[in-house]
Amino acid sequence: MYSMKRIIITAWIGTSLGALILMLSTMFLFENIPTDYYALIFVLLLGYLPLILIYQYLSLVKQRFVFLIFTYIILGISLYVAPYIGHVIFYFGLIYAALFKEKIYFVFSFFISVLVYSSVIYIHPIITFYPFIEIVQLIVFLSYTLILYFVSKMMVQQEMLNSMYTKTMEALVLAIEAKDEYTRGHSTRVSEYSMIIGRTLRENDYPVDLEKLRISSLLHDIGKVNISNDILQKQGKLNAVEYEEIKAHPSFGAEIAKSLEFPEEIIHPILFHHERTDGNGYPHGLTGEEIPLLARIIAIADTFDALTTNRSYRRAYSIYEARDIILENSGTQFDDRIIPYFIDCFPLLKKRAEQLIELEKKLSKAMDDELKASSH
Repeated sequence: MYSMKRIIITAWIGTSLGALILMLSTMFLFENIPTDYYALIFVLLLGYLPLILIYQYLSLVKQRFVFLIFTYIILGISLYVAPYIGHVIFYFGLIYAALFKEKIYFVFSFFISVLVYSSVIYIHPIITFYPFIEIVQLIVFLSYTLILYFVSKMMVQQEMLNSMYTKTMEALVLAIEAKDEYTRGHSTRVSEYSMIIGRTLRENDYPVDLEKLRISSLLHDIGKVNISNDILQKQGKLNAVEYEEIKAHPSFGAEIAKSLEFPEEIIHPILFHHERTDGNGYPHGLTGEEIPLLARIIAIADTFDALTTNRSYRRAYSIYEARDIILENSGTQFDDRIIPYFIDCFPLLKKRAEQLIELEKKLSKAMDDELKASSH
C-alpha cells in the first residue's frame, strides 16, 4: 500500500501540471479570459497544500476521505475553469479510490463526484444541463465505477493469494530444512544463485521468467519431506536402495506443488532439476533442451551450493573448486550453452556465496550457543 504522503504529493504534482496545461490551452483557444480564471488556476496550483499540512494529524481513514474531498473539489474547479474538458475529468478521482481498495471509498467517490459535478453545472454561466445526456453520462460513470471496483477487488484477492503462496512456501522450506541441519539455508541460497544466473541469461535474451524461477528454485527440494531422516543425515555413502529413495524426491516435490495448484511452469523445474544434459539424470532421463530452462538453471545453482557447504558425508569445497567442478561437467551434467553465462556472473555468485555462508555460520553459532545455554 502506498503511503498517504506519497499519494498526496503525486496528486499535487499531477494537478499542478494539469493546471498549467489548462492555462496554456485556454489562452490558445480563447481570446477573452474571465477575470476569475487566474485566481482559480492559483487555487489549483495550491490545491493540496492545506492537506499536506494537516494530514498527519488525522487517522488513516480520515486522511483518505479528506483527500478524496480535496480531489473532487479540485476536479470541480478544473471543470469550472475549463468546461470544454467535460465530465470525463471525474474519472480520474476513481483511480485514487482504487488505490485504497475498499468499497466504501468507491461509494463515497461516486456520490461526491455526482454532487460536485451537479454543483458546477448549476452555478456555471455557460454549461447547459441536458437531462438525457446527463443521465447517459451518469450510467456510464456508474458502470466505470463498478468495473474499477471489481478490478480492484480481484487485485486484492490476487495479493492475498500471493501472500498465501509465500506463507506456504516459507512453511515448506522450514519443514525441509528442519529435517537436516546440514542443508539449513540451502533452499534460500539456491534460489538466490538461480536468480543471479537467471538475470544474466535474461539480459542475454533468454526467456527466463524470474518470478517462476524464484519460486521453483526455493521449492526445488520440497519432496525431501517424504524422505526419511536416516537417509538425509547419513554420514557415509548411500546404498542402492537408499539412493533410489533419494531419487524419488523430485517426483514427490512435483506432486506436492501440483496439490497446492502451482502452475506447470513451477512444477516442472521442481520435477526435472536433477535431470542431466547427457540423459543420465532422474527421474525421467531427459536430455538437452527436453529439460526445461528453469530446471537447467536450478541444477547449476543447486550443485554450486551443495559443493560450497558442509554435508554430513564431506566438508565443503572452496568456491573456486566448486566453479571448476561445474565447468568440468559442462555438456554432460550441465547445459554447455548456459555455462558461459555462469562464468559471466561468477563474480556475483562468489560475492553472494561468501555473504550467505558467513551469515549461516553466524546463525549456526548463535543457535548452538542458545542450545548450550538452555542445557545448563
